Amino acid sequence: MTMGSSLEPRNVTVNGRRTSLRLEPAMWNSLELVCEKEGMEMKDLFSMIDSDRDDAGLTSAIRSFLASYLASMMVTKRRVRPSIVVRNRRGTGGLQAPYSRLD
Repeated sequence: MTMGSSLEPRNVTVNGRRTSLRLEPAMWNSLELVCEKEGMEMKDLFSMIDSDRDDAGLTSAIRSFLASYLASMMVTKRRVRPSIVVRNRRGTGGLQAPYSRLD
């Protein structure tokens, strides 16, 4: 990472292919927390987001997923399935009630 850069590059696997993503450290930390909370690997989360995105770039789709996931958790105050967040974001352009809950 270059001095003064706010983006952190990482090599990741998405749908079986290696690629590089550049995200802010806070985004990487949030993604790690989502994966830990949901009991999934980051490569699986990225593959799910990648498979459901439209014309958006992967980095943009990941940021959008994180915003939707965190907003869903705040509204429901419960865990939500990441796949539900991706489908709702893609299908409606935003969050849609009722939210699917894990517990």
